[in-house]
Amino acid sequence: MSLSRHTYCREWKKTFGRFLIYACLLVLALSMFVPFLGMAATAFMDDLEVYSFPPKLVPQHWRWNNFKEALTLLPFDRLFFNTLLVSLCTVLGQLVTCAMAAYAFARLRFKWRDKIFALYLATMMIPAIVTLIPTFLIINAFGRMNTHGGLGTPTLTSVWGASRRRIGIGDLIAMFHSLHATNWPYQMAAKE
Repeated sequence: MSLSRHTYCREWKKTFGRFLIYACLLVLALSMFVPFLGMAATAFMDDLEVYSFPPKLVPQHWRWNNFKEALTLLPFDRLFFNTLLVSLCTVLGQLVTCAMAAYAFARLRFKWRDKIFALYLATMMIPAIVTLIPTFLIINAFGRMNTHGGLGTPTLTSVWGASRRRIGIGDLIAMFHSLHATNWPYQMAAKE
């Protein structure tokens, strides 16, 4: 009798534990979904209804023109193209520069390599907001204000990309080390 009661208690605790987990997950899901629902409802409200108190989750008058006005008020197609251009150039620039830095730190042996890498990693402790004004002054001094280049140039290099490739992920460093094993005769011939 005690064995079945023990099994019953264990099953009950297991079921109750699952219930608590799902209840917590439901509360978290609702805490994420309700602001999204409010944002979506606000997109269909007029100006007075958006700022009404208490806020409403369902608009009284559905305004479908809000989307047309939002897309035609500013040159949305140009803004979208600018975003696409700057982000693609930044990603490609970081791929090139971070891969070169990861290759240099992984494969090349030079004096003070580890100290330079430690200094390189130490720059990750500097908050990005601290570099905002110096970056602005440099971009302004080069006459690159309000240009695509002025927007994308400061982000072409990233200590996060190269350090991840050497420390975190290690995929490039493993690839560079495998190149060492497979192309050893060619590398020796190139050194001579």
